Amino acid sequence: MKKIIFSSQFPEDLSTCKRIFGLYGLEKLNHVISILKEGHKLQPKYKDHPLDKYKELKGKGLRDCHIVEIDDNWVLVYKPEKHNLRLLRTGVHKEIFKYSSKT
Repeated sequence: MKKIIFSSQFPEDLSTCKRIFGLYGLEKLNHVISILKEGHKLQPKYKDHPLDKYKELKGKGLRDCHIVEIDDNWVLVYKPEKHNLRLLRTGVHKEIFKYSSKT
């Protein structure tokens, strides 16, 4: 089982998720985090993929997945490591990536 490490922004993102989707949203997000924490792969419905299409993120080992039970545009940005799972951001796709430029 991996240790979870939160970015400084992640707790604020969780508050936003709770405000918009309530406990249901937090439960669905937590389900996905639990799968990743155990080191398992996500089902294809979550559209898990590396973040290589954005110049500034390419090659950093970051991934994102869609929390489809909440909203298909709600994403979790994370970095899987050998012993850790870094949770960086969660939120609406266009807000998370608004300053990123595609390659």
